[in-house]
Amino acid sequence: MTLFRAALLKLIKRPATRITFAILLGLVALIYVSLAASLDMIRVSSSEDEAAALAEIFTFPQAYGALASMLVTFTMLAAAAYAGAIAGSEWSWGAFRVAVARGESRVRYVLTTFAAIGLLALVAFIVLFAGGSVLGYLVGGIAGIPGGDPAAPGVASGVPAIVLSGWWVVVMAAAIAFAVGFATRSAVVAMVAVVALYFAEQMVGVLLPADVLRFAPIFAGTQLVGAAAASAFEEALAPLATVTAYMLLALGGVAVVADRVEAE
Repeated sequence: MTLFRAALLKLIKRPATRITFAILLGLVALIYVSLAASLDMIRVSSSEDEAAALAEIFTFPQAYGALASMLVTFTMLAAAAYAGAIAGSEWSWGAFRVAVARGESRVRYVLTTFAAIGLLALVAFIVLFAGGSVLGYLVGGIAGIPGGDPAAPGVASGVPAIVLSGWWVVVMAAAIAFAVGFATRSAVVAMVAVVALYFAEQMVGVLLPADVLRFAPIFAGTQLVGAAAASAFEEALAPLATVTAYMLLALGGVAVVADRVEAE
């Protein structure tokens, strides 16, 4: 626990932590304001169905699912950049070698560092989700969109599942970036790897059927959040297993790299 508290305190003090969170919160606010501002234009230039679909983003409780999907996309990439930067800095700043020189286990050190990243990601996702919900309700009301009922029956049990599923997908992306960043000792390579994976899935998704794509990490994460938002928990089991498998493989890779470095 001492090592975990030290890792957590170290991450909290880094300016990158506050800057990343502020950027994400600003993006959420900007997206809601932009969507609300474009609603009248869509009503004029597009069909009523498209306008109604856009309005649902501001109508609760359906808006919770839309918010989670939006947050996962942005937070996943931000978490990947953040985790990759942390992994790369362990080498550039010499923190990894210093910890080992003091007798700390290399594998335990890197996994504890990632556990601290995962906890920060959970706190950030919860705050962003809560803030996004309030922003969506307020911005929708200003735009004249009925806000619905944020506390509708079933919300108390459904929202935690949505938040946890979204956070789990974000942690998976962070784990992949952390593994790549630690193995290559480069934050840039880690970020490029996750971004390339994200866009590669988008392009390949046009060609491959869903039965094949369900084994891809980003697609599985999207399916997991969608199933949680629809309260289809049985349908969430397969994507949950896929996302968890990728996360464990990534962290296992970090452990292997750390162990090999220790043997050198």
